[in-house]
Amino acid sequence: MYKKLYDWIYTNAEKYTKEEDFIISYYLSPMVHMIAKRRPALERDYIDFALPFRYYKNAMARMIECGREPRMAFVFESVPKLLAWSMDRNAEYGVPPKVFSFPSGAEDPISRYTIQHMSLLDAFKYKAFVVRRYIRRESAGRTGANLNDLNG
Repeated sequence: MYKKLYDWIYTNAEKYTKEEDFIISYYLSPMVHMIAKRRPALERDYIDFALPFRYYKNAMARMIECGREPRMAFVFESVPKLLAWSMDRNAEYGVPPKVFSFPSGAEDPISRYTIQHMSLLDAFKYKAFVVRRYIRRESAGRTGANLNDLNG
């Protein structure tokens, strides 16, 4: 799972963005910016919503003011880790339960921005683990993405 996720992030960042572009990766998704080799759009690259939504609302406003709007967003619905269901050496592995349903009524400012300015391209899935990939609508033409096909 980790290798496939790594390759999916890296390949799609290379295909749909340029090195100078910004991305958003959330929720609880460390190292995505490093894998994608793209800059974080927000001042904090690790988003866990431990801070109040007011903080993220202000961070989104600063992002826009500073011209750091993301070309792409990776939305993780659960923590990217595998769990062994027992201590047995041959135990089956699974994923943690979903901790973030996107969109969750678009309550948080990052989800609201993503819904308003970006379109779903595709998703990476492994068992119950899901990562959705969004691209800024204005970027679709330069990437060759056909959003009409993808968004029904």
